[in-house]
Amino acid sequence: MITTGIIAEYNPFHNGHAYHLNQVRARSQADYLMIVMSGDFVQRGAPAIADKYLRTQAALLCGADLVVELPCLFACSSAEAFAFGGVSLLDRMGVVDYLGFGCECGALEPLEKAAFILAQEPASFRNVLQKELRNGYSFPAARAMALSHCLGTNTEGADLFSSPNNILALEYLKALYRLDSSIRPLAVKREGSGYHEKELCSSELYSVFSSALALRNAILSQGDITLLKGQVPDPVFALLNGGFGKRLPVSARDFSSLLYYKLLSEAEKGYTEYLDVTKDLSDKIKKKLRSYGSFDSFCMSLKSRDLTLTRIYRCMTHILLNIRQADAQEIINENGVPYARVLGFRESSAPLLAKIKRCSRIPLIVTADDAKKFMKSPVTTAAAKNLLQTDLRAARLYTHILADRFDTVLPDEFAAPVLKL
Repeated sequence: MITTGIIAEYNPFHNGHAYHLNQVRARSQADYLMIVMSGDFVQRGAPAIADKYLRTQAALLCGADLVVELPCLFACSSAEAFAFGGVSLLDRMGVVDYLGFGCECGALEPLEKAAFILAQEPASFRNVLQKELRNGYSFPAARAMALSHCLGTNTEGADLFSSPNNILALEYLKALYRLDSSIRPLAVKREGSGYHEKELCSSELYSVFSSALALRNAILSQGDITLLKGQVPDPVFALLNGGFGKRLPVSARDFSSLLYYKLLSEAEKGYTEYLDVTKDLSDKIKKKLRSYGSFDSFCMSLKSRDLTLTRIYRCMTHILLNIRQADAQEIINENGVPYARVLGFRESSAPLLAKIKRCSRIPLIVTADDAKKFMKSPVTTAAAKNLLQTDLRAARLYTHILADRFDTVLPDEFAAPVLKL
C-alpha cells in the first residue's frame, strides 16, 4: 500500500488542483491520496470562500481518498507554521510514503539545497538576516537575501522566495528535516496561471489553469458563478453553483463587525498576546482603530514596508479567533499536530483508515465520541485540548456567518456524520 500526502486549501478546488492530484498519484504510484486541508480559515489570514465540508466534497469527487483538517492555528499562520503543521500531521499518522507538492521551480535539487540551509540556519545566514532586518526590510525579503548569500549567488535565494509555492515547498522540506521524517518529497511543476494572477484565463478548455485568486475575484467582484464554468472540474462547478447564494461566497468583509468589536473590547490592554502581533503593530492598531471601516480597509491602513498585507490579515484573524502566542509555542514544543480530524473519505479507502488506526501515533477523530474521549483522556495535554477547542470555535463562527448572511444553518460540528463518498 503506497500512500501519498498533499497539503492544500482548495479555495476553491480548480483544474490545476485536479492536474496536481493526477500527477502526484501517477508519479508516486499511490494507492491512496491523503489530503491535509485547511478548515474554514486559510493561510493568507482570511475565511475560505466556501466552507470546509463543501471543499472536502470537491476534493473527494476529484481524486482524493481521505481528507483531514489542518488545525486552525497552523492553517492561518505563516508559511513555516502552515507547512510544519501539515507535515507533522502526515508524519504522525504513520502511513504516508510521499509528500506531493506543486512549485514554480519544478526541480527538487535546488529546493533541497536551500531548505537544508534554512533548517540549519548557520551563523552566516543569521548574520545577514539580522542585518537586513535592521535595514528595514520585511522578514521575507531579508530571508531571501540571507539565503542568496549562503548559496553564493546574488539572486537564487530571491528567485526561490519570489513565488508562493516555492516558499511552501522550502518549508515542507524544512519540516521533513526537522522531524527526521521518512516521508519522501515529490515536486510537481506548477502549470498555468501564476499564484498571484487576478484574471481568469479566457479559454474554456480544461487544460487551462486559472489561479484560485482569479476564481475568488470572479465570484466576489462579479457575483457570477457561471464564470467558473470550464475553470473547475464539472463536479466542482455543480457543487459551487448549487451552493452559491446559500453557503458561499464568504469573505473577510463578512467578519468586519465581529473583528471591530474584538479590537474595541481589548484596546486598553493591547494585542501582543496574540500570535504574530508585535508591540509596534499593537500600538498601530490602537492608534488607527477610530478610523476602522471594514476588515479589508483596516488591514490596508496598517500595511507598511516591514509588514506585509498577508501578515496583517493573519494577525487580525489570530485576534478574532483567540489564537495566542503561548498556544502556538506549546503545540510546537509538542512537535506538531496532536490529533487527526477526519473531514471526509471514500468508502474505498477503508483499508487506509484501518492502517492509520494501527500505525498512527496520534488519535483519529471521526465522531463526537472520539472528540470527547480525546478531551477526557489523561494523556491529552492542555495545549492539545485548546487546539481542538480553537478549531471548534472557528467552525462555529464561520457557520454563524453563513446563517446570518444566507439564512443557511449548517449542522454543528459532529452533529452530522462525517462526509463519505
